[in-house]
Amino acid sequence: MPEPGSQAPDPRPKHSYAPHCRALRAALLALFLLLAAHVAWIQVFRAPALKAGGARQQQRLNFVPAKRGDLLDRHGLPLNISVPSYDLALRVEMIRDPRDTRKRTLDKMSAAIADLGIFLGAHYYRSRPSHEQMLAHLKQNTPMPMILWRHVEPAALAKWAERRHDFPGTETVMSWKRRYEYPDLGFHVRGFTVLGLPAQHDFKRFRSLQFKELIGAAGIEQAINGRLRGEGGYELLQTDVLAFRNRVIETQPAIAGDDIRLTLDILVQDLAESLFNLDGLTGAAVVMDAVSGEVIVCASAPTTSLPPPSEPLPTALVNRAIAGHYPPGSAIKPLIALVAAQEGVLSTTETIDCPGYFTLSPKASVACSRSAGHGSLTLSEAIAQSCNVFFCTVGTRLGAQGMGKIGPTIGLGNRLYTELWRAENPGVDFSPDWVAQNRSDHPTWTTGDSANAAIGQGAWIITPMQMAVLTAAVTTGRVLTPTFIKPDPGTAELLVNTIDWPQEAWQAVLEGMRACVEAPLGTGRSMRMEGVSVLAKTGTAENVPGKAPHAWTIAALPAEQPTLVGVCVVEHGGSGGRVAAPILKKILAAAWNAKQGE
Repeated sequence: MPEPGSQAPDPRPKHSYAPHCRALRAALLALFLLLAAHVAWIQVFRAPALKAGGARQQQRLNFVPAKRGDLLDRHGLPLNISVPSYDLALRVEMIRDPRDTRKRTLDKMSAAIADLGIFLGAHYYRSRPSHEQMLAHLKQNTPMPMILWRHVEPAALAKWAERRHDFPGTETVMSWKRRYEYPDLGFHVRGFTVLGLPAQHDFKRFRSLQFKELIGAAGIEQAINGRLRGEGGYELLQTDVLAFRNRVIETQPAIAGDDIRLTLDILVQDLAESLFNLDGLTGAAVVMDAVSGEVIVCASAPTTSLPPPSEPLPTALVNRAIAGHYPPGSAIKPLIALVAAQEGVLSTTETIDCPGYFTLSPKASVACSRSAGHGSLTLSEAIAQSCNVFFCTVGTRLGAQGMGKIGPTIGLGNRLYTELWRAENPGVDFSPDWVAQNRSDHPTWTTGDSANAAIGQGAWIITPMQMAVLTAAVTTGRVLTPTFIKPDPGTAELLVNTIDWPQEAWQAVLEGMRACVEAPLGTGRSMRMEGVSVLAKTGTAENVPGKAPHAWTIAALPAEQPTLVGVCVVEHGGSGGRVAAPILKKILAAAWNAKQGE
């Protein structure tokens, strides 16, 4: 027993817990050192990456569209041009409190927009953004100003400017819109634009924001969109944690697109289209420079107008000048004659008798344009008077082998690959090869095929633009590729394929085309012009049974050394000499006068 006042001895072994404490202390120290090392590693080695990540979360890249280049006519008259457009917008970050909830922010937006709409007028109030549009903007495009009204009228902008301080957070935002001068003319060639995603390789980096630019949707606008659009720039924006804009960190200016001068003469184009529209005719007309291939007129009827930016896109109509489906009729006869002379089956000194019909078989014949017959004709006379019998005879002499060379001589049956190649119709080269591949019921070329092909009937399909190339080839020996864009000054001279036509036959064909206009019995007398001699050939192309044939006229001037060629086709117009020739005469006369002034 222990004495009173003394402590009882501790029965536990002295220092029995010491090893466990040391282990715990060691473990805690190790954890502390590990944590300290990890923090140090983050602060020293990971800091740059984390800092960049944080910056990325508070930065937005905004696309800035470039000014789209203008389209001008050959004399510099503006056609499709880019003009500034001013929109009214709201910067949400300027009217909200950082502590506002999304609902509170929406309420403030709605009130601000309604007040401004009431101030500007009933139209603006009714067309103000909806609640859904405001919510979508907050979710998808927070750093950017919300566009309230696009293409605001100058009067409304002036009214807003006078009282802008009463509407905090509102501002004007400039964008580009396309304005179409002479909107009723040359729609098929000029084309139009729509708003769409930028056509540049790095556009994905802008995906965090909505952005659009003017993009060519048809015609030349589409064909050379890359040259017209320029190069978009950007703004790098700093935002707060809720993605509202704070400031602009960095900018790269946009680079404007190229201005492009077209080959069209818009005033002559106006005349051409009005001649068709005046009588409600359907068809096409082409005028081309016979040396360079520049297309001065490319008219297609019916047509439509280019749209204002706020209106629906126009209905797509066929450009009949480059995609019309027409048999050539007698307009192809000069080419037939020249190939026949090359093949040695036609002499310029011989005559062929025309009784008024060409016999294919005891039961079938081809009628001539003069039922009583033309009598005995030379090559020049046959072209001037458009004798079917003469050319049916030439066609049968050419036969399958010779007729197979007509189309390839100038590329018939193929696209011309102009700038508008997407819309081109390749046509049909009516030849033995085509018959073998496409006429399953009778794939063998016949004498009747040769006769019909030689007068532009059968399965031939030639567009007016191809016919312009044909006209240049037979009157100048040059096989041109039509172009709608003026070359830049100093551009290398155009390389053109030439055809070495037999000289005697070529002169006979040209004499026949001149007599077509000047001789008393010529079918193209309506093409006579004051002060300039003209080569021409008319055509009447049978097509749909029961309907009038298509009316063709082709021409070149001056006759001595052509620098212009022209083509006109009127669908179901009947006689080429009576219907198409008077139209083409007026168009070519205007183009000739304009060319003299260049």
